[in-house]
Amino acid sequence: MELDTLLVDEVRDFIVNEECLNNQKESIIKNIIRRKKKGTYVHELAVKLWMYLVINGAKKYRDLYCHESLTWHDLLPIPERNAVARMLTIEFEQDIDDGEYS
Repeated sequence: MELDTLLVDEVRDFIVNEECLNNQKESIIKNIIRRKKKGTYVHELAVKLWMYLVINGAKKYRDLYCHESLTWHDLLPIPERNAVARMLTIEFEQDIDDGEYS
């Protein structure tokens, strides 16, 4: 099965721009900054951390834009969820390394 890149990009944009997800996003960023400073940062664990935000974002996206009969996990299957989480991890790692959240 082929990855739905359009859906991945759309959900990623929704997560980044949705205000109701900002608290969780900020919490993840602070956690990553703290771990990078301590030297305990592990990329794969960060992906797992972002996955919680992806799941919450997919649920919110479904509630706002999709028919009730479509479940959030049918809307965003596991391969797409993983792609969004990895994309967010890489983007925010770069932003953090560039000092955007100092």
